[in-house]
Amino acid sequence: MKRYRNIFTLVLSALLAFACSKEDPTAVYNADTAQASVLGSLESAYTLASADTLAVSFTEAKYDAPAVLTTYTLYMDLAGNNFADAVSLASVTSATDGFKVTHSAINRALLDKNVTAGTATAVEFRIVSNLQGAVTDNYALTSNVVTTTLTPYSAAAEYAKVWAVGDYCGWNHGNSQYLYNFLKDNTTFEGVIDFGTAAANGFKFTNEGSWSASGNYGTGSTAPTAEASTITLVNDGGSGNITAYSGRFYKFSFNTSTLVLTKEMSFSKLGVIGSGVGGWNDSNEIEMSFDAATQEFYVDVTLVDGEIKFRIDASWSANYGGVDGVLKSGGDNIAVTAGTYQIRVNLNNSESLTYTIKQK
Repeated sequence: MKRYRNIFTLVLSALLAFACSKEDPTAVYNADTAQASVLGSLESAYTLASADTLAVSFTEAKYDAPAVLTTYTLYMDLAGNNFADAVSLASVTSATDGFKVTHSAINRALLDKNVTAGTATAVEFRIVSNLQGAVTDNYALTSNVVTTTLTPYSAAAEYAKVWAVGDYCGWNHGNSQYLYNFLKDNTTFEGVIDFGTAAANGFKFTNEGSWSASGNYGTGSTAPTAEASTITLVNDGGSGNITAYSGRFYKFSFNTSTLVLTKEMSFSKLGVIGSGVGGWNDSNEIEMSFDAATQEFYVDVTLVDGEIKFRIDASWSANYGGVDGVLKSGGDNIAVTAGTYQIRVNLNNSESLTYTIKQK
């Protein structure tokens, strides 16, 4: 009987050793023989287009372990930057089909790096492979670098956001407006919300376009005071609706780390005034509409040669002017020429208040 137990013990030990060898990459990785992927060549230059895709081929990395799954990640950075600020464009687990990256994704990465649309820019690509599940960079292999020139196109900026959902939009995430992470710190969100006449009926903020328990921000057990300058929210599916505000337009900032909601401003209208719209008297001011899709104010108007400014609630204590599309509180009068235009004003980003005047 003892003999059979010994045989059983040997078999069990062998099975355990085999299992461990499959789970532990160190048992199959050999730094002396491992080979990095080879990134295929690209054309010398590309003019990006929103509907196109960039195909990138590469060879498999060699880890002497064909049974171990390998992850391949394609990185891009501006040429000469040594990938210090590289962007991860895509990841796959097989070299068979290579990478297929949309031009729109590449374009967004370039614009986020402050590359001007229409400017041919040298960039570099490389691949980093790693054994899937590896917890360190010990198994990372870096491919050769391939350089090409890309010309991006103009596109609206994209930012992470939180949903402002409430009675004003029928408690429907699909109809909600947003606070945006303009600083790209994944913490600070801000924007102007048009609540109509429904702000006092309640609203909340969520991380997603659903009632996810991972990001459902509302009031706690203590009711905030009316028109509170700040409220510390709680992240809980059972949190209360925010009912402390009763105006129409609110510019809020919200820190998802501290959970502090700050009322930056509240107002009932934005207007355009000046000699360009007939005069500087209050009676000449034209009220602007609000585009809920872009969260911008706009008006279609026939101008005469002159100047204009923008005012909140018809007050000169809250007026905005500027040059070259950049608005500043109390800024210069904006020169305009005769014609029919659509004027748009964006007050969402505190670091970048903007206006456009486009001929219709």
